[in-house]
Amino acid sequence: MQKTGEWGEFFPPALSPFGYNETVANEYFPLTKEEVMERNAKMDSSVQKFNWSDYEPPAPTAQKIITPEMMKNLPSDISKIPDDVLSWALTCEISGKLFTLQKSELEFYRKMNLPIPHRHPDIRHADRMKLRNPRKLWNRICSQCGTPIQTTYSPERPEKILCENCYVNTVV
Repeated sequence: MQKTGEWGEFFPPALSPFGYNETVANEYFPLTKEEVMERNAKMDSSVQKFNWSDYEPPAPTAQKIITPEMMKNLPSDISKIPDDVLSWALTCEISGKLFTLQKSELEFYRKMNLPIPHRHPDIRHADRMKLRNPRKLWNRICSQCGTPIQTTYSPERPEKILCENCYVNTVV
């Protein structure tokens, strides 16, 4: 491996058991199937290519399918949701995909007094990813001591930004 230059390198993408669209890389550097295929076509034939997965899990089977219109009529109070919800397939209000709730998930919603979700888990995950700061650093100044720092909070954001020392002194 040292002679061929492979030593210390990442595994080639072709060895991944997952398609590019199934990996965390796609969350940080999103590409469409066409873009991945275009990049593969441009790569040298000796370079390992990226995989893509077209697998779509089958729709869950259920005793009852709850449409988005029906979801609006369900009580928002989790204590009023019957245990039968575990045998229902819920329809996502955004994508239209069916999803089910697991027993432990329903127990968690009840414990935390949260309503049942109206969106497919993939859509909820995408919504959470949109809330994260971009993977970029900006030069800022500590709001307390004036020390130059780098942060993922852009200068346009209203949050008070502290350097590590000021933060630790404030928290402790």
